[in-house]
Amino acid sequence: MTHARLLALVLAVAAASYALRALPLALLRRPLRNPRLVAFIERLPYAILAAMVVPDVFSSTGEPFSAAIGFAVALALALLGRSLPLVAAAATAAAIAAFFALRPAPETETPSGSLRSPAPAAGEPTTPPASETEPPAEQLRIFSADGTLDLPTPSQLRLLLVGGGGGGGAECGGGGGGGAVVEIAATNLPAGTYRVAVGAGGVGGSGSNTPGERGNNGGETTFARIRPNGVSTDVLFRAPGGGGGGGWGGGDFFSRGRDGASGGGGANGRPGGAGTHGGKGGDSLRLRPAGGGGAGGPAPDVNLDRDQGESGAGGPGVASDITGTNAVYGAGGGGGAYNRGSGPGGSGLGGHGCRENHAPEGDEFGRDGFGEGGGGGNNNAVDGQYRGANGGTGVVIVRLRPLSADEAAALAVPPEMAESPAPEEPTVPPRPESAPFLAPSPDRRPTAPPRRVRLFLRLLAGVRDAARPSRPSRPFF
Repeated sequence: MTHARLLALVLAVAAASYALRALPLALLRRPLRNPRLVAFIERLPYAILAAMVVPDVFSSTGEPFSAAIGFAVALALALLGRSLPLVAAAATAAAIAAFFALRPAPETETPSGSLRSPAPAAGEPTTPPASETEPPAEQLRIFSADGTLDLPTPSQLRLLLVGGGGGGGAECGGGGGGGAVVEIAATNLPAGTYRVAVGAGGVGGSGSNTPGERGNNGGETTFARIRPNGVSTDVLFRAPGGGGGGGWGGGDFFSRGRDGASGGGGANGRPGGAGTHGGKGGDSLRLRPAGGGGAGGPAPDVNLDRDQGESGAGGPGVASDITGTNAVYGAGGGGGAYNRGSGPGGSGLGGHGCRENHAPEGDEFGRDGFGEGGGGGNNNAVDGQYRGANGGTGVVIVRLRPLSADEAAALAVPPEMAESPAPEEPTVPPRPESAPFLAPSPDRRPTAPPRRVRLFLRLLAGVRDAARPSRPSRPFF
């Protein structure tokens, strides 16, 4: 900023301040005779002072009730016409007395040095200290569909996430793979809202004749934190879905089991799919289809022709007692029938391979809420319904316990859940001491004010001189 511009701003502010006082003197050359206007001007200073002072009165003591008592005392004495020192002293004393009267009783110190609250009055119910109370009770929440979990306080969670089971392949198809089973023994999470998404079961492959399609993979189950904006989420834990079983005919593409959390079973002499979290799907080494892999291990390979034995069984699941009862999740589905018996589901619980002469039904579907793979389709279905059975949906089971005050204070928020730091404000480099703000340049001599500034100063001087002879005999402010 140049010196001329700075001087212009200073003069403009001075002119605005001076004009408020000079213009009434210049314009009002006779005493005011309107009684209403005179009364308004006489009371105006008091109104301005009241508007400036009264709002701050109620926050002066830090306790609105004691401030209101002091204000009431001052107002009452002022209406009675008492002197200003008496009004101020009485209002101050009333506010201080009310403040200490309403102040809570201080904590007392025991001989050991610890603080305690004062003893309760006779007949008043007592509450034991927090350290002596029972720990907060655990809660069990089961999500069989999408939903949200609200944590009003920091809590410790034990979690079980199960992905959706894969669908069985069509027409002598392989069994679907079981969904991933992910169990978190104990994790401390801060208060907030968390979104639960439960993976759907994979749809079984369809086909009314050769070639039969592969089953579809199950959906992924996730547990995510909702950010403060209410839209974005940070996925904390996830359990992918199982792979779909292979179908009959059409070469390697249709008959190979799909990859997934647990691989789908192969069919028509093709291999099973790979498992990322559980076992691989069984390989069909000849014509009979194999079962889908389970979360607890792979499905056995099958080396049989269509008139020999049964189709492959599904892979085993994973047991958990998070609900208080031991249960098995993520078992693979069995292979479908081919002239003879179909394969059983993994652990005796997954979707049984579809039996002959009917469309998929009953225990041939993977159970919902357990992420089981669906059974493979059969080769002699009524009305040409060769389709594979659907996999079961996943589940999220939460066992939570609110943290105590000490545990919550020590809770460290994981880095992925921390809010992004606010951007730093740009800093202004310090001004060198050798260059004062108003110091003139050493190679320049001080110059006179611009012509416009000199004219403005002359105008103000003229207004002042014109107002002096006709100044009113009584002040109107």
